[in-house]
Amino acid sequence: MNIGIFGGSFNPIHKGHLAIAKEAIKELNLDKLFFVPNFKSPFKTSIKYADPEHRVAMIDLVKPNKSEVSKFEINRKGISYTFETVDYFKQKFPDDNLYLIIGSDNLYKLHK
Repeated sequence: MNIGIFGGSFNPIHKGHLAIAKEAIKELNLDKLFFVPNFKSPFKTSIKYADPEHRVAMIDLVKPNKSEVSKFEINRKGISYTFETVDYFKQKFPDDNLYLIIGSDNLYKLHK
């Protein structure tokens, strides 16, 4: 299976997020795309977040076909790091192809 991991704060989810998700599903031939809202981003520590369950509910209302929400980072609480999330999905789906999908706002920060 081809699985996409789309992390972000989704605070709130918007048309840009949905466009990225739909394009990734199409271009990468994904069988499943997981939206992974973080509890708190290491890059956005000073902003006020909407309640995590509210952000999940917003994603659920608008998510495209072939996608679902993973509450992995929310359930962990605290700051979320991409490598930990990727490791979680590698363990959960050891025989599948995983694709990390990120917004352009985090593209150049990923090395941190």
